[in-house]
Amino acid sequence: MEETNKESVAIYHIVKQSNSQIRKRIQGEAKIADQYIRDVETKFEYLLFSDDYDGTYMELYIYFRNEWNRILKALDQRKFKYIRINRKHFDNLYQPIVF
Repeated sequence: MEETNKESVAIYHIVKQSNSQIRKRIQGEAKIADQYIRDVETKFEYLLFSDDYDGTYMELYIYFRNEWNRILKALDQRKFKYIRINRKHFDNLYQPIVF
């Protein structure tokens, strides 16, 4: 069985970190985006391992994938200048794979 790589970067910088001022701006934008991204991922993982959830993995995945897309639309309004968000991050980490 081939092992799949489940690593994904959600936020990456698009401007070279040439000085401390730019590095701080990158970190500031990343901090804003991370709050939203972390919220979706944390809630998904919490429910996944919670005894309170009795649905299927696919139902949970679809619900939170929709939440991920909603968050991306909200973050698109922020017009980040120094960072980009990997739109496929949620799928890269959590999409069900059939072996």
